Amino acid sequence: MASNAIPPRESTKQREESVRSEMKDQIFISFSFKALAKAEYLKKKIEESLGSGTCWICTEGVEPGQEIRDEIAEAMDHAKVVICCISKGYTDSIECNREVTLACQWKKTLIPVLVDNLQWPLRKADNKTTGMAYIFGDMLYQKIIENSADCEVELDRLTNTLRKKLDRAATDPVDANPDAQPLKTKSDSEKGLLQFISFQNKTPLPTMVIIITKIIELCTRPIPTIRDKIDGTKLPLDTVKFCE
Repeated sequence: MASNAIPPRESTKQREESVRSEMKDQIFISFSFKALAKAEYLKKKIEESLGSGTCWICTEGVEPGQEIRDEIAEAMDHAKVVICCISKGYTDSIECNREVTLACQWKKTLIPVLVDNLQWPLRKADNKTTGMAYIFGDMLYQKIIENSADCEVELDRLTNTLRKKLDRAATDPVDANPDAQPLKTKSDSEKGLLQFISFQNKTPLPTMVIIITKIIELCTRPIPTIRDKIDGTKLPLDTVKFCE
């Protein structure tokens, strides 16, 4: 027998909890640990406006013994927007460079926020150019320095921008960026390669790019057969060595 009873209305508290659940960790904050206090200040101010739990920062929610890079990758995949909390040591940080590169690869919305008085385009501590200057290009940035005269005004601008981007992302099943792709399950070989990359902290990024490109090139070449070798087919020397 069908019931004509009217279903109970969702309470205001339930609606707020639902919104908080949908908004949870939608903003990834990338920062150098030397500027932890500034990143936490930014997170606090954003969440005062957009709701608690909106931002993900790697100092929270990571248990002892967990692989921090795995947690960072998962959080980056889940987030819709990546805020780059740019301090004096940001461009020299290997981890920050990796986070910015990953955000670009996954086509996340990047928002550069200067939390120190820095020149733009960005430069390293030794005044040399940095790859981040290329990545950020002609992006508009914001300068939010705690206790500065225009700090509150800039915070309002930032939260309004974030609200618009997250609202747009909520209507898109994939991401705010139509070209973005969800994180795919990694194969064992991909995990192995990522682990290899993760531990090369002392290897310059351009060198790592060359190494990875070479690995991919070798792995995708057709494997020569024994008959190829017997017939005297000329093969690239590095291919023969790789296959033997």
